Amino acid sequence: MNTCPLCHQDNATSFIRIDDFPLLLFPVSEYLKNKIEKKRLETYICADCNHIFRSPITEEDAQLIYNNYYAFYPFENLESMNEPYRIPFRRVFHDVYPTIQRPATLLEVGCGSSEQLGFFRTYGIKAFGIDRSVFVDKSSSDIISGVYEEYDFPHRFDTIVSRFSLEHLNDVHGFFRKVEQDLNADGVLFIQVPNVYAFAGSLIPLFLAHEHIHYFNPYSLHVAAVENGFQVVAAHYDGSQSIIFALRREDAPIRQRPMIIPKVPDGFYRDYLERRRVLAQDLTSVLSRTNHCYFYGAGLSLCWILYELKAMEKLVNVAVIDDNCLAQGKFLPHTSYRIANLEDAKFRKHSTMILSMNPVYHKNVISKIRASDFQGEVYNISNVGLSKLI
Repeated sequence: MNTCPLCHQDNATSFIRIDDFPLLLFPVSEYLKNKIEKKRLETYICADCNHIFRSPITEEDAQLIYNNYYAFYPFENLESMNEPYRIPFRRVFHDVYPTIQRPATLLEVGCGSSEQLGFFRTYGIKAFGIDRSVFVDKSSSDIISGVYEEYDFPHRFDTIVSRFSLEHLNDVHGFFRKVEQDLNADGVLFIQVPNVYAFAGSLIPLFLAHEHIHYFNPYSLHVAAVENGFQVVAAHYDGSQSIIFALRREDAPIRQRPMIIPKVPDGFYRDYLERRRVLAQDLTSVLSRTNHCYFYGAGLSLCWILYELKAMEKLVNVAVIDDNCLAQGKFLPHTSYRIANLEDAKFRKHSTMILSMNPVYHKNVISKIRASDFQGEVYNISNVGLSKLI
């Protein structure tokens, strides 16, 4: 695959490939842990806009993920419900709101439930939502169960919102074309997606998932918008794990000065892959010196260790700890490690602990470990690589 789906240049090369990668990366029951399908995930990167992408997801895999596996994904864990993502979005929306025609109507694509619409209604906006998942909240008359690109709305909207859904679409340009049909001429489109540029800069070793087709950096999202006749009028992305754009049509009656979004620095992702290789090498070296290892955090870093590095296969005794009660007592797909909380863990002497959660939680977790009866070495994975803390 050599053609970038956003800028259409024929300069895409292989990025990261993981064989036998589960279609769900969230803990499930013991009964289900070996029933989650595994498939190869191969990604590519464009040399022009540095967009990272995978080949389009098949309808069969989409049905498995959204209609089967998402039943095990807790709604409370949606990115748009989490404070680090929710608060910046609300700030951008609040700043742009004075330019929105009132009384306003709003459509949120991929909203999940009416709870997501509550914030917009505090502004007096008449808010609606649409979501393709079979688990969408059907109790609300303002939520449509369906595929946005296929739904024919009876009227246009003053505002359209897409939070953490654009990365799931095979056809990003098709989404923009549909928005052009559904958005009033002076309307505003708000988009929020994961910021892969920030993930790579923080040396997060795994940000891939089968259901994510696109891995945007600010410039590649800007390219997609401009290609479809939109311009960025407000944005938030510096130092943030999400990209938030407020967009208007280039020919909108309300004229605003467009923002200039810089390109990714040359060699940025090449440097990331090298730092990631060194991290894998250092981690493998530490694990080779211990038979007893505890992993604190059942998130994407642990999935990287499990499914790409396969570094836990040679360990005699392994335990997984997580503070999230939704994960405790469950198993990551195709593993035999029942996730426990710190208080229930049975520690062995001369063991090793790897902090495999988001670094923002490290300080609090270190305090909990020091107060426990754990005796051994503690390492963390952060933007500087693998570091020994205790």
